[in-house]
Amino acid sequence: ALFTMQPGITLGGATTGARSDQNDVTVDGLDVNDLFTGQFANITSNAPVDSVQEFRGTVAGFTAITGSGGGGQFQLVTKSGTNKWHGQTNIYHRDNSTTANNWFNDLSHIRAPKLVQNQFGGSVAGPIKHDRAFFFFDYLNSRIAQQTSVLRIVPLASFQAGNISYINNNTGCTKTSRQDTTPTCISQLTPAQIKTTDPAGIGSSPALFNLIKRMPAPNDLTQGNGVNSGGFRFNSPLPTYRTAYVGKVDYNLTAKMRVWGRGSVSRENQFNAAAEFPGDAPATQFVDRSYSYVGGLDWQISANKFNQFEYGSTVQDYGFPSPSNVLGIYQT
Repeated sequence: ALFTMQPGITLGGATTGARSDQNDVTVDGLDVNDLFTGQFANITSNAPVDSVQEFRGTVAGFTAITGSGGGGQFQLVTKSGTNKWHGQTNIYHRDNSTTANNWFNDLSHIRAPKLVQNQFGGSVAGPIKHDRAFFFFDYLNSRIAQQTSVLRIVPLASFQAGNISYINNNTGCTKTSRQDTTPTCISQLTPAQIKTTDPAGIGSSPALFNLIKRMPAPNDLTQGNGVNSGGFRFNSPLPTYRTAYVGKVDYNLTAKMRVWGRGSVSRENQFNAAAEFPGDAPATQFVDRSYSYVGGLDWQISANKFNQFEYGSTVQDYGFPSPSNVLGIYQT
């Protein structure tokens, strides 16, 4: 949100005409861009808002210190401790008491998708040695147990039994005729009839009907073609669990020279795609085990000279497992 609020930036991250992958984001001078999936503002190893002391965005008029892209340049600085103790805790809760069911679920007599969102954390900062050494630590935990409304197209009972339906030429029948609205316009071929029309004498594919037998009965007849298929609506789990840790230590060597180090760790498990049908495992997941560390030396040489040295590494560790293959038709 911090990035897309800047002038000249679209919701997709394009900045003053440059592609979103031309933007450059740093935290404490360290490159934290999402190079794996290319998502703008998706900071590797995370930078919780309560850990950020300073944010600066530049979308035009770049200088010699501009980063490695022709798009927007965004720099974040992590908070530091001081001689005084500081700390805060926070918790945010949201549930179904403030949400409404969607119209389609309500029509099919399905409850509103579950939502229990708990986000909590805190930070603490203070002195290790007065005027010399300081620390800062931030913790963020987000647990979102939620569901999403899913529509699948499934076979009608007649098709699941092996019959193939079609729209006949009776009076008043059109290409929009359906079993649930104009049943007299729908005729059927039995499995035996289908077999006689097959030059190979096989008829309906046994493998196909073995697949569709596991599919549930439709509960939304307004969907599908209404001749051989209908709609099935259900709520599928899509939870997200995210934890982020940020720690920083500063040490004043002299009144004009400071060394510091910062480490960040991200832990996230998320369902990326809904289950195919109730009871199935999620189709795909997202797992984040990224981390980063950086250290630096800040030296005020004189009133108009300042030197900074930084060294660190960002390790982007993403996983996209696909645990569900209940039909046995996809390679893993």
